[in-house]
Amino acid sequence: MENLSLIFSNGYRASNPHPGNFLIALMVFGALVLAVLTYKIVAFIARNTLRCQRNIYRLYGLEDSWAVVTGGSDGIGEQFCL
Repeated sequence: MENLSLIFSNGYRASNPHPGNFLIALMVFGALVLAVLTYKIVAFIARNTLRCQRNIYRLYGLEDSWAVVTGGSDGIGEQFCL
């Protein structure tokens, strides 16, 4: 076993330093999964922090506007009604 050509830093010894086709496909799949996950995280952060704020007054109007407050006798609903 001492005549193996490659010894990795973690002590793993391999006689063939070239990965097989299955290992390459597994690495490509892992890279794609990592890329999709990174894209989703960056898109979530951009969507929730970097977006422009909506103009509520233009969307719903300032005059003749009303809202239905449910639970107006207790808790948060009561505070909105006060």
